[in-house]
Amino acid sequence: MRSVHAVLVPSIWWENSPLVIQEALLNRRPVICSDIGGMAEKVRNGLDGFHFQAGSAFSLAALLGGLASEPQRLLALQQSMAVPPTIAETGAAVRDLYDQSLRMPRTETEDIAA
Repeated sequence: MRSVHAVLVPSIWWENSPLVIQEALLNRRPVICSDIGGMAEKVRNGLDGFHFQAGSAFSLAALLGGLASEPQRLLALQQSMAVPPTIAETGAAVRDLYDQSLRMPRTETEDIAA
């Protein structure tokens, strides 16, 4: 992945949280993605990559043409790209949430249900 200038995610499906976006950002590669669902939420347009209209070849072609004529726009994103947590960091955060929930006092309703 580090050998490419950007990662293209042209899905027309309302993806929840595509792993390829996490991988691209971890590898400091801008993401060019459809403007719907989790893709549009994960990729901040103009900061982590760029959005194009889902299902529109014209919109994608226009964006790619603009980036080809101004490649410095992709390079400039290196300064603003988010760095997602690693799998290990995510696992530790989930484990911490479970630990916190086990330490919380149970309510009377929860005691009856148990």
